[in-house]
Parts: sequence; structure tokens; C-alpha cells
Amino acid sequence: MLHSRAQNLVCAMTLKVLLYDSIGVIAAVMSGCAATTDHIELGYSLQSVGSQVAGASQVHMQVKVEDRRPSQEVGHKINGYGVEMAPIVTDQNIGDLVEQAVEKELRSRGFAVGTPGPTLLLIQLDRFTSSFQMGVFSGSATADVAMDVMIKNVAGKDTFKTWIMAKGENPSLQLATGDNAKVALDQALQNALAKLFGDQKFLDALVASGPAFRAISVDSS
Repeated sequence: MLHSRAQNLVCAMTLKVLLYDSIGVIAAVMSGCAATTDHIELGYSLQSVGSQVAGASQVHMQVKVEDRRPSQEVGHKINGYGVEMAPIVTDQNIGDLVEQAVEKELRSRGFAVGTPGPTLLLIQLDRFTSSFQMGVFSGSATADVAMDVMIKNVAGKDTFKTWIMAKGENPSLQLATGDNAKVALDQALQNALAKLFGDQKFLDALVASGPAFRAISVDSS
């Protein structure tokens, strides 16, 4: 990480020199050291915690994330002409990152995560990537996160299913670096889980998988 940031600092200093040459402005903006691989470390911050979900403590569940992305790369640098160059990678396991983020959100709402139980929250991660776009005097980084989310009962049957897709953006950039892609990627994951946990039907389906709710359903039938 430090080595990558040192390279980017040298690139930034070089870029400032190039920008004085008006002929080279467009070619210089966003190029950075496009031929060197950047390693980044992604993160997730727990959303603002509200009141706990009624009945959540009765739901004993496991979370599993399946990473179905065709590549472990999370983006590419581009040169001054918009051509993809060196990859942007992370040494982290992205599936584990998403799984831990989801578990944090569930625990903050009172769900009994990681304990043996009949409920499985299965997430199939299809997209977790970033890209750079060029402008005349600056560029931007955008990121996309897409996942299938399923709640499964002890028989393996889906009791709830939804598709989550969210974006993140880091605007007004001068360099197409891993650190700038990270901002967009972190934001995309935050937005994806905000969308998931903001869905009341999702929370209701989790509570409905608990034994207390099932007992009420049986008694009333």
C-alpha cells in the first residue's frame, strides 16, 4: 500500500508539470502511472443504528456470500486517452468483506448471527468493480456492486429473494489511481447495504423465519 501511494505521489508531481503544457492537458489528466498495478484496502462503516427489529433476537441465522465474479480485479487504471491499463486489486477476500459487513448490520438490529439455526441468508455477488471516465480537465471514478440476496429455510427453499444494485462515485479527479477507485467502491458497498436494509420486506422476511413467528403462524392456522 505504501509503495503504491509513493508511486502515485511521483505520478502526481509529474502530472503537475505536464499540465503546464496546454497541448498535453487532456492526455495528462487521469493518466497517472497507468502501467503499475495498484493495491488497495477496502472498508465498510456500520450504518447509523436505529431501534432494533422486533423479534430479531429469535432469529438464529448464518450468512454466506458466494463470489461469482469472473475476476478478482476491482478495476483498471486508464491512460490519458481512456485506454485500460494496469489492474487495481485488493489482497482482501471481497466475499468475506461483504459477509462481515452484512453481519455487522444484522447484529446491530438484534439478529442472532453466527449461531446454529434454520435460517440462511445467501448472497451471490455478481459485480464489485470500478471504472474511470475522462473529462476535458478532470475525470471521475464510478463503482458498481450487484448481488442476489436470498433467505432460505431449513429445507433450502427460498422464502425471500431480491436483487440489489448500487453505485458509488468519486468525482473531479486528476489521477486514475487505486486510492481514487477505493472511494467509489467503498461508497457503492455502503449504498448497496443501505438499500438492502432499508427494505422492510427483507427485514420482515428475516423475522418471519424465526421460531416465534412460525409458532404464531401454526397456532393461528
